Amino acid sequence: MARALLARDILIDYRAGAGIRISPHFYNTDEEVHAVIAAMQDILASGAWRPYADPTSFVT
Repeated sequence: MARALLARDILIDYRAGAGIRISPHFYNTDEEVHAVIAAMQDILASGAWRPYADPTSFVT
């Protein structure tokens, strides 16, 4: 999920064993937050995460 989001220019923080962190700021709109959630749903539904399923972890 983390790499698929980054490939869509959605900036997140990833920590192995902890998952992803999405940290919107006060200047992010509700629409931007909804767009990130929609992107996550699309990534899961379409299998777009599969090319990034390498078990090697990375730190952003």
